[in-house]
Amino acid sequence: MNTAVRMTTSFLSRLFGRLGVSKHGRATHTWGVASRGHIVINDSPDFPDHDFFQPGKKFPVQIRHATISFEDDAVKDVRSGSVKFSHHHLESPLDLIMNTGEENAFWNLKTFLAFTWAGVRGEKGLQNYCEKYPEGYRVARGSVRRAPDSFLQLRYYSKLPFHFRTQDGQTLLVKFKLGPFEDLPDSGIATGQDSIDMWKQGRLEGETRPFDYLRKDHLARLKQQAIQYRLSMQLHTPVAGESKEIYNAAKAWDEASHPWIEVGVATMTEALSFEETEMLMYRINHMPPAISIIPATSLSDYNSLGYARSKIYKYAQGLRLRYYQSRKQVGPTPSSPPPYVAPTVDSEQSTAANTAAGSQGR
Repeated sequence: MNTAVRMTTSFLSRLFGRLGVSKHGRATHTWGVASRGHIVINDSPDFPDHDFFQPGKKFPVQIRHATISFEDDAVKDVRSGSVKFSHHHLESPLDLIMNTGEENAFWNLKTFLAFTWAGVRGEKGLQNYCEKYPEGYRVARGSVRRAPDSFLQLRYYSKLPFHFRTQDGQTLLVKFKLGPFEDLPDSGIATGQDSIDMWKQGRLEGETRPFDYLRKDHLARLKQQAIQYRLSMQLHTPVAGESKEIYNAAKAWDEASHPWIEVGVATMTEALSFEETEMLMYRINHMPPAISIIPATSLSDYNSLGYARSKIYKYAQGLRLRYYQSRKQVGPTPSSPPPYVAPTVDSEQSTAANTAAGSQGR
């Protein structure tokens, strides 16, 4: 592994570990809700023979949703939907970590560091990042959601490609998507000036819903009946001499040439308690032998994000667990009032540093 990639990953691991401790929980995706159930793998003619995804096979699953950077569900932010193929809090043959938006606002460790530093500087820093990296700005606008109606009305994407080995010996590339069982319209897409000023994230004036309305809605739906999702994947067959852009997480694959193939349907029947949800730990490198992270060679390598996340999660989760044990309390203490109330147009969001963390610290 490249020395610069290792050193940068080590620095980021310590950074997000300490940020998590300061927040008494996860560094990002701090406030979430989760459920358990099962998923049944489809029998589809479009599905290649695969050692893990076998037709009719049934796996236990846990799915966790969160707003990435804030305790307030009414803000404009990226939302997450992560799948663990087990009922254990950590061990799993496969973890899929996914966020809203088909593309990533940073695409290698170099741009991730720039995005992180931008977030530390608040709104102005994020605005400067968008001016310097117009591609990141475009992607960010398509990834955030403003006060969506439900976690179940969103689509979540892995964004990073992984190796996918078929039983006939091919090594393909794969991306994953989690979406609603029914064909519901996407919810919370920012419009007008709110879409242009993607760095202004606080709840809008006149918003009256509780800061935890999305989590409460999710628990209420589970109490009434089972909820379902569709897990899908895209496959790409590598071609000798093709552009490395196929690995670029900031560029979605063309759906005409890379149609979404349904992997299976997940049926969730039971909500996790607050403590169980807090103890859930997802790791990007929890994968069966037939799926794997793609090695990286430099900070500019598109695949450096996958390697970094595999190390950051493990370090930050270990630190978080030791912190829980030392304080004899699992998870952060909820706020009473909404943490964001009617910010002005020029207000600075000091917690925007968490947004820069993107998908770290699960």
